[in-house]
Amino acid sequence: MSRSARARKRFAKAFRASPEALVISRVVDGVILEVNESFVSLSGYDRDELIGKSTLLLDLYVDPAVRGAR
Repeated sequence: MSRSARARKRFAKAFRASPEALVISRVVDGVILEVNESFVSLSGYDRDELIGKSTLLLDLYVDPAVRGAR
């Protein structure tokens, strides 16, 4: 196994195991690529309802303007 493959495996393990709610989404459109179980519990959505959907369409922001802030 290559060093980068081992690093990806360690990241995935830490991401899934984290007690913090974590989501990975595309910057350009907010489409969710991955979530951990803590995020699923916090959001109230099933994982399948989140993956591939926009964070804006799922109404995950109290203030949607925050998503565009940099």
